[in-house]
Amino acid sequence: MAKVFDKLSWPFLYDVLRKFGFSSSWIFLVIRNIESCWFSIFINGILTGFFQVFKCCQARDPLSPSFFLIAVVSFSRGFNFLFQSGNADYYSTSFNCIPISHLSYVDDVVIFANGGKNTLTNIMLFIRHSEVVSGQLVNVSKSNFIVSKKLGMIRVRSFSRLTSLLKKTLHFTYLGSPITKGRKKREIYKLLVNKIK
Repeated sequence: MAKVFDKLSWPFLYDVLRKFGFSSSWIFLVIRNIESCWFSIFINGILTGFFQVFKCCQARDPLSPSFFLIAVVSFSRGFNFLFQSGNADYYSTSFNCIPISHLSYVDDVVIFANGGKNTLTNIMLFIRHSEVVSGQLVNVSKSNFIVSKKLGMIRVRSFSRLTSLLKKTLHFTYLGSPITKGRKKREIYKLLVNKIK
């Protein structure tokens, strides 16, 4: 997700708070905190004028992580519903595994899905709809997809066209940890072990 906090739609946030069961009086306090800020400027040691700011809650505000988390939880629940309703197919795993549609960490989301055209189309429609409704955008320049090496170039091009993303290959580093497939080699973890040492 893009980290531009002030793009988050306030009506969307208030609606989600209502759906989470917060009382109207509490939501009103949040609205007053966010939308009713007035500032005055010191010029040569003298307070000069007042002006209103319509989005007071910025990235450094103590409330902003909570609001961002509420938006992420809403996105996550929508994603769960997309898969559970049968509009997207889970990534095929072994028989005993619990199906996973996505994993989230702060502003990162990893989506696990079947590579079928309908699944990818519905995932992208959901993401675009979420962007419009919430105002929170996906950072396309930092987003990629990973597919099996067995897939041909025609399928890979189709994935790229449907998602507007570039293909990435394993092995890569995420949050300082190597992400790879197959047998783990010492060289892959050498950098991490050296950091710990």
